[in-house]
Amino acid sequence: MDEKQFLDSRACEVLKPEETAIIVVDVMDGYCNPEEPLPKFLKKTAGVNFMDLDKAADRIVAFLKASRKYPIATTVFVRMVERPEYLPVSIRLKMEIDGIPPTVVCGGQGWNYYKVKPRSSDYEIIKYRYDSFMGTDLDMHLKKYDVKTVIIVGGYASFCVDNTARSAAQLGYHTFVPADLTADPGLSDNPQTPDDIRKHLDAINSLMGYMPLSSTILYVWENILQNSIKG
Repeated sequence: MDEKQFLDSRACEVLKPEETAIIVVDVMDGYCNPEEPLPKFLKKTAGVNFMDLDKAADRIVAFLKASRKYPIATTVFVRMVERPEYLPVSIRLKMEIDGIPPTVVCGGQGWNYYKVKPRSSDYEIIKYRYDSFMGTDLDMHLKKYDVKTVIIVGGYASFCVDNTARSAAQLGYHTFVPADLTADPGLSDNPQTPDDIRKHLDAINSLMGYMPLSSTILYVWENILQNSIKG
């Protein structure tokens, strides 16, 4: 649905800030910073660029800053250790066959956050799978704060964001993936549009969740805030 259809739909009813968590997935040097070794490797061997991820990181920073105005239940930052020894044997073999190098080591290569910075009140999680719920205490943490709705941002759109969003929806969370706050490595110099991202994440957009722009979510929150002040 387009932005107007979204604003006219019942989906806005589940965007209460106090019942919402923001989950920031893998906004890290290893996935978003074009100067890191892995992006350089991918750019050279696979012809991809990180322009869209870099720009998405800027928009995520702006969205997080704006979100601090509202009583969000919790903001969670997730980082991944992506190394063969931590992955299932099936994925490990695939990495070996395709010559994909280890991406991120905890505290080392690719580990630093890229542009974003958690506050002391935010919750941080380390994951070893592409799904932020698998093998972590994310679900338990969200339940602790009575979260009913999640907003998932970060990279890559078709890997960790998609896997996390699918799990969130199937666990019963109202799931939002703002179409301007995620991206994949680009295969051309043409920037990815929100509609491109929605097509990449068709299962989320068509069935499991909602993919409005981040500005639309902020608009809904502002209306909720103003109505509560008037009330």
